Amino acid sequence: MGKFQDITRVKNLSDTDNFNVKMFTPDLKWRDINTQVYSQGISVDIYTLLKCPNILSIDGGEHSINCPVCNGIGYIDIDPVTTVALFQSQKGDARMNYSEMQQIAIVSDSLSTFLSGTNLIYFQKVVISNFDRLYNQNVQRQEGDLDRLHYQAVRTNACIDQNNQRYYEFVDYIVCDGGIKWISQNRPAKGIIYSLNYNCVKSFRALKALHSSRYVTEKNKQAEIKEYEVNEQWLLRESWLVENQHETNQGPEYVNKIMEKENV
Repeated sequence: MGKFQDITRVKNLSDTDNFNVKMFTPDLKWRDINTQVYSQGISVDIYTLLKCPNILSIDGGEHSINCPVCNGIGYIDIDPVTTVALFQSQKGDARMNYSEMQQIAIVSDSLSTFLSGTNLIYFQKVVISNFDRLYNQNVQRQEGDLDRLHYQAVRTNACIDQNNQRYYEFVDYIVCDGGIKWISQNRPAKGIIYSLNYNCVKSFRALKALHSSRYVTEKNKQAEIKEYEVNEQWLLRESWLVENQHETNQGPEYVNKIMEKENV
């Protein structure tokens, strides 16, 4: 406690009798971080995030899970901007419902650092630009022509329903807005479950800021003081896992509260 008591008596930085200036000079090495992100990172698309305006009242913010504007998520993603991010670590846990032999959840969190000057907010969508991955999903035939999927589909590889009937892309259906749009009468009836193997984009939501609002000043060769913003670092989570919290009436804000509670 003695050191902290000495600090409180310091009037200015020139009063160094009880104040070690070097001890409180942070060395963030932000230029090295920026170089590493730029040289080893991958291209990502960061979407502009808007709250869905299709609400019942401006004060309550009550929102339907069947909203045609945002598909019940409560947010709209538009105008992606391409930048670079470094994905340092990932944690995956696949849990299986063996009685039904279907994958019910994949928990995948990524710790990601972005270029200096790139700012995120909670729930902002981050999509890996140049890579996709395989995914297997059981889909229940929905109302209308479009079936929504867990992840944004790029292309499909195989489709077969519970009656062992096969369906083919570009003949029976196409990929539309990341989902399956049926274009022929050869389709499963409403409520029928079919299995789909498809390639999907790797999409995340910004869940929690680990480093943000950090700034430094530097003196250049002309003795001019320049101010810079240090790289932000975020915990990202697979989009579908965060977006579909509304199915249990928890919503995306509830996920954030859980994270804060766990860190107490």
